[in-house]
Parts: sequence; structure tokens; C-alpha cells
Amino acid sequence: YEAALSVPQCKIDSAFFHKQALVEVKLGRGNVKYYYTLDGTTPTSTSTLYTQPFQIDSSAQLKIMAMMKGWKDSPVATYA
Repeated sequence: YEAALSVPQCKIDSAFFHKQALVEVKLGRGNVKYYYTLDGTTPTSTSTLYTQPFQIDSSAQLKIMAMMKGWKDSPVATYA
């Protein structure tokens, strides 16, 4: 049995990715890793690893998911 991770929650300082936005992921407990894409594709373990808040300088579709050994990957969270 593998428990599933929760959907990642992001704090974005702009309601829309109009010109720029700062993205911060609310981190879970344990060794959870968060992977994201900005091109609308589904993240995988080879996607960009979230390590700190980051700036988006153009329109994007952010998709992020949580992964941790021994747990089922989270559902993908989408922010556009």
C-alpha cells in the first residue's frame, strides 16, 4: 500500500501571469520533492526541481506535482 501525496499548493503574488509573478510552493513534511513545468506538459522526475521561490517573467502554464519515495505521486496542480 502506498499513500498518495497531497496536491501541491502554490502562492503566486499575481492573479495572472501577465508580466511577471513570484511563485512559492507550500512545502510538505518529509523528503517531498516538487517538480514543475512552465510549458503545460505534465511534470516528471526529470522536470525542473523546485528548490526556492522563482520568478516567471512571461505568460506560462505552471504544472507542479509532489513526489517522494514510497508514496504515490500527487495529482498535478495547474496554474495558468
